[in-house]
Amino acid sequence: MKLPQNSIISSDKIIGYLLKPNKTNDKSKFLALGGYSLDNWLDLEHDLRALLRHPADLGQRNKYGQFFEIKGNLRNLKVKTIWLWEHGAEAPRFITLVPVQ
Repeated sequence: MKLPQNSIISSDKIIGYLLKPNKTNDKSKFLALGGYSLDNWLDLEHDLRALLRHPADLGQRNKYGQFFEIKGNLRNLKVKTIWLWEHGAEAPRFITLVPVQ
């Protein structure tokens, strides 16, 4: 299954979480290896949206909705992205990404 191109990717998620340096669970250093930074955060949004062309695997289902996983590359970085399609929502939303070995 492929998730729709209108899936929601919050700019706050990219700017305030993925690209913001954190003491714990810091993803900004990993993403910097691919050339992503706060200065070019729209590039990351564009590349995350491009992953929606890949098939999505079913993840867990919980009281909030159905989770999906999409694996792919962001430039030279191998990642797994997590998406949640909440009950009653018109489109899934991006939750996070994790590096893949």
